[in-house]
Amino acid sequence: MKKNILWALALLILVSVVVPANFAQAQDPEYAKWGKLAIERMMEEYPGEDVKDYDYQGKVLISDVREQFNFLFTLEDGSKVRVYVLVDRKKDELIDIHLEKGQ
Repeated sequence: MKKNILWALALLILVSVVVPANFAQAQDPEYAKWGKLAIERMMEEYPGEDVKDYDYQGKVLISDVREQFNFLFTLEDGSKVRVYVLVDRKKDELIDIHLEKGQ
């Protein structure tokens, strides 16, 4: 009986050490926060338009203070909208969002 309790306790300790480490690895990617803002802005600019596809297209370092996250949205009618999210890297704050509709 004592042996079973010791095994259960050892298993509990192992799980409490391993599980939090796995949760830390499953965090949202860096761009997720800015992608949410890009989606919100898309909905403001194109109300009633259905978004068919969303694609993160990378980050551009503009300076030691600024970086830009780029997203491409495809609307239901097939038209594309590029969304550029300019961020202050040091403060982790939004500077501006720019939308550019293509064909």
